[in-house]
Amino acid sequence: MARKPTDTIQLKVRMLETLRRQMEDAAARNGRSMNAEIVARLGHSIQKDQDAITELAKLLLDSVPDDVRHRMTLCGCLWGCGCVLTLWGVVVLTLSSLPARKS
Repeated sequence: MARKPTDTIQLKVRMLETLRRQMEDAAARNGRSMNAEIVARLGHSIQKDQDAITELAKLLLDSVPDDVRHRMTLCGCLWGCGCVLTLWGVVVLTLSSLPARKS
């Protein structure tokens, strides 16, 4: 039987002892169990990624010239009419202007 998105599952995780101790300290500071601390931090990390993607999408859409945006809504297909190529150019220019990510 497939799991529902609302099901709670158990997951075994391997981590360095130093990280486990840091999580334990953070959980104590935040008044949470280790499990609650890990779940909260994972949720925060996922939300941060989703927010960054949403912000990038808004930047990209805002940078699409009005005439291209108009053609995209008119054709609806995004293929063959050239708008997808123009949009791809906007994506490349926007991404190239972003600061480099630190590893």
